[in-house]
Amino acid sequence: MNHHIELLAPAGSWDALIAAVQNGADAVYLGGKAFNARQYAGNFDDEQLKLAVEYCHIRGVSVYLTVNTLLNDRELEVLADYITYAYNIGIDAVIVQDIGVARLVKETVPQFALHASTQMTIHSLGGVQKLEQLGFKRVVLARELNSQEIQHICKNTSLEIEVFVHGALCMSYSGQCLMSSMIGGRSGNRGRCAQPCRLPYSLVDMGSGKVLHDDPNRQYLLSPKDQNLIEHLEVLKKAGVKSLKLEGRMKRPEYVAVVTRQYRHYLDSGLEVQPKDYEELLQVFNRGGFTQGYLQDEVGEHMMSYEKPKNWGVHIGSVAGYNTKKKIASIRLKSCLNIGDGIEIWTKGGQDPGVIVNRIWLNNREVDSVQKGQVVNVSITGDIHTGDKVYKTSDVNLYESAKQSFTEHASMRTVPIYGKCSFELEKPICLSIWDDEGNYIEGIGEKPAEQAVSKGLDEHKVLQQLNKLGGTPYRFEDISVSIEPGLALPISEINNARRNAIQQLEQQRINRYIPDLPDASSAKRRVSEMLRHVHFQHGGKQIKLTIQVDTYEQAKELAETDMDRIVIPAKVFLDKNIQEKLSDLTNRLITREIGVCCAMPRIIRQKELKHYEKLMRLLNSIGVTSVLVGNIGHIDSMKGYNLDVWGDYSLNIFNSVSITVATEMGLKTVTLSPELTFGQIRDIKKTAEVETEIIVYGRLPLMIVENCPVGNLSKYIDKDDRCCCDHKHYGLVDRKGIAFPLRTDKMTCQTEILNSQPIFLADKMDEVVTSGIDSIKLLFTVENPSRCKEIASIYQTALSEGSGKTVQVHQKKIEHIMSEGFTRGHYYRGVE
Repeated sequence: MNHHIELLAPAGSWDALIAAVQNGADAVYLGGKAFNARQYAGNFDDEQLKLAVEYCHIRGVSVYLTVNTLLNDRELEVLADYITYAYNIGIDAVIVQDIGVARLVKETVPQFALHASTQMTIHSLGGVQKLEQLGFKRVVLARELNSQEIQHICKNTSLEIEVFVHGALCMSYSGQCLMSSMIGGRSGNRGRCAQPCRLPYSLVDMGSGKVLHDDPNRQYLLSPKDQNLIEHLEVLKKAGVKSLKLEGRMKRPEYVAVVTRQYRHYLDSGLEVQPKDYEELLQVFNRGGFTQGYLQDEVGEHMMSYEKPKNWGVHIGSVAGYNTKKKIASIRLKSCLNIGDGIEIWTKGGQDPGVIVNRIWLNNREVDSVQKGQVVNVSITGDIHTGDKVYKTSDVNLYESAKQSFTEHASMRTVPIYGKCSFELEKPICLSIWDDEGNYIEGIGEKPAEQAVSKGLDEHKVLQQLNKLGGTPYRFEDISVSIEPGLALPISEINNARRNAIQQLEQQRINRYIPDLPDASSAKRRVSEMLRHVHFQHGGKQIKLTIQVDTYEQAKELAETDMDRIVIPAKVFLDKNIQEKLSDLTNRLITREIGVCCAMPRIIRQKELKHYEKLMRLLNSIGVTSVLVGNIGHIDSMKGYNLDVWGDYSLNIFNSVSITVATEMGLKTVTLSPELTFGQIRDIKKTAEVETEIIVYGRLPLMIVENCPVGNLSKYIDKDDRCCCDHKHYGLVDRKGIAFPLRTDKMTCQTEILNSQPIFLADKMDEVVTSGIDSIKLLFTVENPSRCKEIASIYQTALSEGSGKTVQVHQKKIEHIMSEGFTRGHYYRGVE
């Protein structure tokens, strides 16, 4: 088996774990009952985790534990014990998203290997290098990177690089999605994503409200096809990737079995993928086919599953007729059909009835199986018409074959071992066993061999007994036997020696290493110190006002506002048409002692870095002293230009330990995660070294996407060749009629989906003040300049006079804002 590049499979349940191992996975990733990003998977309790490690290690498979969610302070208090337990039972690595969790792991068990989840949105060499400084061993890259970017990162780091090769794609960059969170309170960052990207939307002009694209057959505008890179394994090998990851902890074990088996085969063989094997991957799960778009840097509508967001199965024919009275469909087959297969008929009305086939009629007789080219009758109820397409959504033979690999005693995967056995007069049997991983056992029997009265030990029969390894995962690749002539020893003694030696070898394989057990008491003291809550006492502390804009016009309108600092995006600074005017505006702001900060894009791809190197020099020349970054990979590159670095909300700062790490990384200000409640914010340990800030107004970006939903549909809505960023304000309207504005960026060609309503907390400022933060931020996106100025004035009053006075002074304005729709975010309700 080729171990040069690791095949990493999902294990959302015990059966899926066995399926992954028996079908050739080199490693599995799984979650406990808490702290992992697939809370709706089966997952493993503590005892099951221990059994899982034993099962996998015996068979030479590594186990990685997912602790890849954001945790608040109170959850971190119990995480140390969990991490210690995981290390002590032999978990090989822990996968994390939260930089606070990563630090806690290192403080608790310094030896524990850290893998950075794709939820950390690492998309550049700078991000990988920063994680190396933080003690990580491996990084799971963002799915959006192309092969050249992956290769560049692999060649310039000593860290292991892991990439997803098969399974579901998130529409948003992972770790940057707040859509499920803000709409329904189920956070993807906390492992409870409700998958709003798999719901229908219409594209609209936000100015007129006109629906621009509302095709009933193309409703799922945010639903990507699943990824399939099985035909590109050699590309990834040559790039230097260490591990290939299969998505699917929420999938059934049959899926895990089939996908793992196919990737194992083609990873080892290097052969061209055969059509029948590709068909198996389609059959087990697909959404209108597969995509390889990001790897090849070819985004577009071909990556999307617009018609339906669920498993399509495989097209096997069409309806030749339907008997409405008997509820029987005649189907003309282009592929085989068996009793037990699942089918679905795509109807014009969209109900798409499905059934598990339990009877098939061919020429008025019942049959168990039918080959392609026949017309068969099947019982199914629905509004079915001639010409409707028929899809096979599950294949009974494929599933039964897959199930055989995860039965209780499945033994498709065996471990080669080697042995030497010697028999000497008046000495007990000596049996030595070893494996390819350096484990060695020398077992000595209990009873000595005696001189035989009649017939002595036979080498052939001894070998037969030693090779009786049924019920174990082992096979002797080679074993030699040395017997002095004329000796006798009971067969039971040979069997006992074999069993005892195998048990000892098994224990060595389970314990791949002897854990250097951490000092639990000292580890807990260190963790406790990091989480020591500082209860804030408000004593006239002046909270700063930060205003972040999206356009030059907004900044110009706010120039005379009484604020402490203003944040202007990089795209404005880089717009050559307004650079002179912007320089004058910046000088005016600095003269008024208002700090000017440049907001960098959250995603900066390798090819875009040169634009921002020029920008840094420009910022220095016009007096800008700070930059706002939304990814840890951008921090160090900004420091080289003598600029203060602030951390945006997209860094997902969720707890006190994250604040500690952010401080050590040199951040001067951090915007806390908008998924925190006021209670959780009060819990966070505040320090003098870094200012904490929260967003109290604005439409939060819910997704940032590389595959632009407007660009994908531009040929259907515009007749000219202009970029969709050049004109019109677009939005997506969901099935409830709620509109989500789209913010396009021509420079990066990325699109942000904004929340339908802005956060509004001006009338709750007393609670904001007592949360202990240092600064509040107003986040302006699609608001016109005059609205920005109006809202800023309300918050100025709130800071100086308090909530009660604000409501009195600005009653009509506040009522108007509320009547248009607003949200309190998660400051009160929190997230699951």
